[in-house]
Amino acid sequence: MRQRMTHLAGRPLPKTAKALLMLLVLAGASLWGQSQEEARRQVRQILTRPVTELPLEEKALEKGTWEALAYLAIDSSQHPADTLLREAVGDQYQFGKDTLQVRLVERDGAGYQQFAVPYKRQERTLILPPSQRYQKAQRWQIRYLKAPYLALDMDGLRVFFRRRSPN
Repeated sequence: MRQRMTHLAGRPLPKTAKALLMLLVLAGASLWGQSQEEARRQVRQILTRPVTELPLEEKALEKGTWEALAYLAIDSSQHPADTLLREAVGDQYQFGKDTLQVRLVERDGAGYQQFAVPYKRQERTLILPPSQRYQKAQRWQIRYLKAPYLALDMDGLRVFFRRRSPN
């Protein structure tokens, strides 16, 4: 899915990815009423635990628009996963019953691409058939889904999303 990487920011956060991790931790702490340490533990679980042990709120996927926050390469064995976090541009995904509406933000913020693709869901897997956008079928795994957060494994990338407010 080399095309996918073109719309991600693709740059490390200042100093290290710890700044982004702290952002996620603070957001989690404020939203869930947890301590920072509890939120940090939860983020680390999303990164490292087997997918079958992570939450899956069945109906949360189709409610609202999901905005990309961060991503990491999941095929690298050279670094711990949380050191590979990169900031994502604000791509937006809206999952309908059988159609995915995607809005990809250009890296420079000058515009966006918008398209729709059909998909099917089988438990934790989203299946997108070959299309003009994707030359081969895509199989995205839902790693974590508990509103307002979503983590998808998308062809070598783990992308973290937050549900946008309706405003």
